[in-house]
Amino acid sequence: MPLNLVRRGGGAFRSALARPVRVVVSQSNIKRLLFVARRPLPTAVTASFSRSSSLVGDLIRSYATTSRPKGSNTESTANKKPKNATKAVKKPAKSRRELTPEQIERKEARKKAAEKRQLVRSLKETALQPPKPLPTGARAIAIGKVYAEARAATSGPMSEVLVKASALVESMSADERQQCEKQAEANKIANEAAYEAWIKAYTPNQIREANSARRRLAQLKVTKKASLLKDNRLVKQPTAPYFYFLADKREAGSGIGRSKIMAEETSYLAEEWKSLAPAEKEKYMQLAKADRERYYREHLETYGIQPYVLTRSKSQK
Repeated sequence: MPLNLVRRGGGAFRSALARPVRVVVSQSNIKRLLFVARRPLPTAVTASFSRSSSLVGDLIRSYATTSRPKGSNTESTANKKPKNATKAVKKPAKSRRELTPEQIERKEARKKAAEKRQLVRSLKETALQPPKPLPTGARAIAIGKVYAEARAATSGPMSEVLVKASALVESMSADERQQCEKQAEANKIANEAAYEAWIKAYTPNQIREANSARRRLAQLKVTKKASLLKDNRLVKQPTAPYFYFLADKREAGSGIGRSKIMAEETSYLAEEWKSLAPAEKEKYMQLAKADRERYYREHLETYGIQPYVLTRSKSQK
C-alpha cells in the first residue's frame, strides 16, 4: 500500500516536473511539492531518479520576485522628486519706485559731485607738491625763536601769544636781529637749491602736466590762483604777432608818453594795430611764424610729442 502511494506520488511528481513550469507559482502548489519531496522514499524507488528536493529548490529559486540593487534606499527613492516635476515659481521682482523730478535732480547732483571729487583728487596727484620752504623773513625767524618763551609766559589764546612774541622780538638786541637776517638769507639760498633739486627729479613732461593740472584746479575754483612750477627746461610758448608789435612800439617809445595809465596805453596801441595795413603787419607775422616753428621743434624734442595745435591742424587738413 505505501509502495503504491509512493508510486502514485512519484508519478504525479514526474508529471508535474515534465510539464513546463511557469515563473509565477502559487504558494499552495509549492507547499504540496515540498510535502511530497520531504517524505522518505525507499531506496529502490528513488534510485531511478534524482532527489526531488534539489528540483524543488531550483523551482523555488526560480520563483519571480521583485529585487532591488544593494545599497538602494526605498524611502529616499520614494521621497525623491521626479525629473519632470515643475519647478517652484519665483516671485515676481518688485517694481522700482518712480522718482520725482526733485529726487532725480538731487541724484544727478550727487553723481556730479562725486565725479568732481574724483577729478580733483586725480588733478592734485598730477599737480605735484614741492617741498615746504624754510622761512625767508627775518621777523618770522625771530618770532620762531621767541615763540616757546611767549607761549610759556601767556596762557591765553593764540592772539595773545603772538602779541607777547612781537614784544620779545622788539626787545632783541642788534646782534640777534642781524643773526635773524643772516638766517633768512641762508634759508633763501637753501630753498632755491632744494626747489631746483626737486624739479630736476621729474621730467619736463611731468612738470608740464603738473602745470596743466594746476590751471585746471584754478578753473574749478579749488585754488584761488594757479601757481605754476618754474622750470627752465620747459618750452616757451610761441609769441603772437601783436606782442611783437607791442615790443617794437615800446622799444621805440611810441605811445608811452601819451598816458601814464597802462590801460589807456594798451587801448591806444590796440587801435593802432587794427589800423595797420596787411603789408605793415607782414613783418610781425613772419616773426610769429618763425617763433611758432621753433616752438613745434622744441616741443617735440623736449616732451617727445607734438603740440596739440600742430596735431589738430594736421588732422583738419
